[in-house]
Amino acid sequence: MKYLLPTRCRFWIWSPLLLAALVFASGCSRDVARGRSGPPSVPVQVARAMQQALPVTQNAIGTVQALRGVSVKSQVDGIIQSIHFREGDDVNAGDLLVTLDQRPFQNGLHMARADLANARAEAAQAAADADRYQRLDEASVVSKEQLAQLRTKAETTKAAARVMRLKLVI
Repeated sequence: MKYLLPTRCRFWIWSPLLLAALVFASGCSRDVARGRSGPPSVPVQVARAMQQALPVTQNAIGTVQALRGVSVKSQVDGIIQSIHFREGDDVNAGDLLVTLDQRPFQNGLHMARADLANARAEAAQAAADADRYQRLDEASVVSKEQLAQLRTKAETTKAAARVMRLKLVI
């Protein structure tokens, strides 16, 4: 046998269920119904694109390193008269970097030429002495030892004059 509830009792059973369905349905918004979900939209500003020149500057704190570094060493010591480059310039092999004061080098050249002339004069004097003693040796007036000393002196002064000349060429 079926047990049927009176109509009034059915109303009390179905009305809370219907009320819960209405509350649930009212919680859904139109965005959810259309498939939109997530955070709300962010307002944006729009501007027209224009072509113009902009300065390219950037202020930053940091360390800069060169791509390549070289060590420049002088072959001679001297006072720098002028510099032919600026820091950061590109330089090539054989480029003139600095000009040195020429006066100390010219003085050194003059002194070397004077030393060469002196060495040549001493060599000529030693050769003349050796020739004179050679003639005296033939007359048996001087000892063989004195003649040998003068020949040695003539050769050493001649060699010293050659060395002085080579120093001037280099």
